[in-house]
Amino acid sequence: MASLSDLLSENQKDKLIISTLKVGSVYRLRLSRNEGVVPKNPGDTNRKKYFIVAGFDVSGNAIGFVLINTEINVNLSKELKRLHYPLAHTDYPFLENQNRFVDCSEIKRITPAKFNSLLGSQSPVGQINETDMRCIYRTILESPTTSLAEMKRYGIPVDI
Repeated sequence: MASLSDLLSENQKDKLIISTLKVGSVYRLRLSRNEGVVPKNPGDTNRKKYFIVAGFDVSGNAIGFVLINTEINVNLSKELKRLHYPLAHTDYPFLENQNRFVDCSEIKRITPAKFNSLLGSQSPVGQINETDMRCIYRTILESPTTSLAEMKRYGIPVDI
């Protein structure tokens, strides 16, 4: 007997994936340079990272996300360092007893198909609360590397 997945076109699968995602959901997946993540060690092709779903484009072709980092890169400019929003591990148990920082300087992009292939049967590890998501959006709005058009593309509110 055919599975539901076998009956759907790739486009229908992509739209289904996006319809099940929630803004503010946190995932931890192995991401590569294709998703804008630089592997940490020589020879590595990917890196396991926490990331937050920030939005989706209206046509269903992409998911916008921001990364969660353990530390702020000391080599970044002052301007980019201030675009890291702190998350307290006391508010988010999935952070493994370590405070972390959301890199709001850039919205990364992943296609629904790629997201699905990386996700497998995993569920989100957590959900960012509404207050922190508003602050994350405000911080993204301050980024000189993210255009207003890009924020609108992913449905990120620009009037916060």
